[in-house]
Amino acid sequence: MEGRIKDLDKIIFKCYSKIFLILIFLKMKNISNTLNTLNTLTKLLAVAIFSVSLNAFSVVLGPLITFSTNHVNATAGTTITPVAISNRGDDASYYLISPAISNGLSFNEKTGTISGMPIVASDSVTYTVTAVGRRGQDTATVVITVGVGTTNLALGKPATQSSTYLHAVFAVAGYAVDGNTDGKFSNRSTSSTEHEQGAWWQVDLGGKKNIKQIIIYNRTDCCVNRLSNYQVSISNKADFSTHIYQQDFHVAPNPKKIIQLDASGKQGRYVRIQLLDNDYLSLAEVQVMGVDPLHFTEMDYSSTQNDFNGVNNAPNYANKRAFAVLKADGSITTWGDPYYGSIHTPSGSGYTKIYSNGYAFAALKADGSIKAWGDSDWGGARAPSGSGYTKI
Repeated sequence: MEGRIKDLDKIIFKCYSKIFLILIFLKMKNISNTLNTLNTLTKLLAVAIFSVSLNAFSVVLGPLITFSTNHVNATAGTTITPVAISNRGDDASYYLISPAISNGLSFNEKTGTISGMPIVASDSVTYTVTAVGRRGQDTATVVITVGVGTTNLALGKPATQSSTYLHAVFAVAGYAVDGNTDGKFSNRSTSSTEHEQGAWWQVDLGGKKNIKQIIIYNRTDCCVNRLSNYQVSISNKADFSTHIYQQDFHVAPNPKKIIQLDASGKQGRYVRIQLLDNDYLSLAEVQVMGVDPLHFTEMDYSSTQNDFNGVNNAPNYANKRAFAVLKADGSITTWGDPYYGSIHTPSGSGYTKIYSNGYAFAALKADGSIKAWGDSDWGGARAPSGSGYTKI
């Protein structure tokens, strides 16, 4: 704004200087009616200054933009609320963004809007959007952070129950993990045991998972109170001889019960629901929300863990003889034994995570593509092609 005022001051000063010179000229030539002439010139000048000042401000102003928010906390696998531009200045011909948008997000060059669904978790990235107008440009920034999302770990997984109710509809345990929550027995959407003491149902998640939440859907057609006195357990043993989590509940889900575990979650493979009395156990759906740990160990490339020749540089299975570090620009640097991954390092930038299985490395890019290197017999070769992968 200060620059615009100075430009306008220069214009006005030049105009008045010209009037002063004209006035001196008129005096020297003894032209009559000098005052009337001066008044006319002053009026014309006022109109000119008004016109020039508007034009000057318009030229300098250009677009004047702000974002609908300055920070977005997104979740991988969940669509973000579009981050829109508000423009209080001149129309923008187009918009630019830096750095280039990635990780499942998109940028509209006509509107300046950022939208989409992030693919993988990533650290905070500051995006600068520039609105380019016919008479100038303006910039605005937004920070986007992508956290790890939760998924239904139980969907389609093997489920068993203490018995199966024999009926025209064979109410198998798998009906409670088929994704159907309507709760109508006749629609083959609910599991059911026989009438028995301590009837139970359980699902095998296929491995130890980080469980954040358990959601139990009850029947909706009848018999809601059958599920009013029950116990929920998490274990790493199929027989539940030990448990990681166990709690009793005495109110029937209507239509569902959300069990929120602590922030860090519970690590377990099996989830069981068991009646505490004598009845049928019917379940419309059981959703186990959480995070599936990576098949490869995620590298911890901080110096605090790089001791004992690197044995502790990852939580479980560090690379035996090589290191890989991720730089701020998303490029990778490696060193150590060439047979274990210190050579054939992926070039370029844009990588977001590095993983190790002890003998080879795998890196995930922001676009969901994968690069692998290291011992070819242990996964260092033949990585899947294409993009859109969310975890390794």
